[in-house]
Amino acid sequence: MATTFEVYPGSAVVPSFEAVRALSEHKLHAFLRDHDLPARPRVNVERYRSRISVWGDEPVELDVHAPFLIPDGEYAWFTVQGESSGTDASTHKVRTLTKQDPDLGLPFPAEHLLDGRVLDAARTVGRCWSFRRSAGQPALVNVLYGTLASALAELTLGVVYSDDGAWDYQAFPARPDDFDRVYLRADAALSDKFRTWSELNLTWLRETPGT
Repeated sequence: MATTFEVYPGSAVVPSFEAVRALSEHKLHAFLRDHDLPARPRVNVERYRSRISVWGDEPVELDVHAPFLIPDGEYAWFTVQGESSGTDASTHKVRTLTKQDPDLGLPFPAEHLLDGRVLDAARTVGRCWSFRRSAGQPALVNVLYGTLASALAELTLGVVYSDDGAWDYQAFPARPDDFDRVYLRADAALSDKFRTWSELNLTWLRETPGT
């Protein structure tokens, strides 16, 4: 089963692919450093067009300095050095906004926010992003898609959200600094399920050559 992190921006300014990649890499290294793991792998990004073909999806030329916006039918593919698998990212429209909708199409109540910034951005930007991780990924990828979501939320002054089991539902929506303090950290997990998941990933990281 795949799980996703969604990012809802608090600013209309869209960062570049490179800005998201670089900050995610910085956050990944911080996570490894906090757990006394010496590896500092590079995060890479590519872009693909989805197609039904025995030849697989079609690579698309990527300008890493372009805004991090991905058209329908395409996705960004993030990998981490030493792993062939990765996580895909896509851009989505926030559902239709109406004056009668107090939460402006967001999947969480407005009172969960510290201020109205994200609601204002939902009105003006009308889009969000998702980072998807399929089941069975290595621990570095499990960390990566969380750091990508956190990086984008930080760069857009937004929040991270998930309701499909990527992390404790009670933690969302989360500002990026709050998310960084809890994601895959056993001592900060809100349930036994995610405490065990955090410990399992740390065990895998310690058993992975090079980390």
